[in-house]
Amino acid sequence: IAGFAFMQGEDVNPGALFFKYFAQAIECDCDFAFVDENISNDEIDTFKSSVRTAEIMLFAFFLNRNTRSDNEEFAHRINSIVARFADNRPVVAVVFGNPNAAEMIRANEFVLTFSDSLPSIAAAIVKLSGRGIE
Repeated sequence: IAGFAFMQGEDVNPGALFFKYFAQAIECDCDFAFVDENISNDEIDTFKSSVRTAEIMLFAFFLNRNTRSDNEEFAHRINSIVARFADNRPVVAVVFGNPNAAEMIRANEFVLTFSDSLPSIAAAIVKLSGRGIE
């Protein structure tokens, strides 16, 4: 699994917590990185070379609550970043803070939360690890 925290704010702590606890929960090899909408194609290609054996691409989106799902320019940028990273591999999107923003993200599977609080992060990890109650 290759994981990328797509950060829209300055605080990287929620992303760091998510990856720390996610790696512990799934107990397998994971590579993680932080990105934002300003990442260049060269930077993406550098990251891609280090995760070429990953079978699944996980994107944890830490979006501002006021991110509008109808912002076409932002949606296009997010999806071009995801597509370049994924390179036809399955994409799992975990959206923290604004579940409505999932409407603008192209992914195979979604986990949606209303915040990036520790309980929301834990709930997403439980769901992703298959330990959740249906």
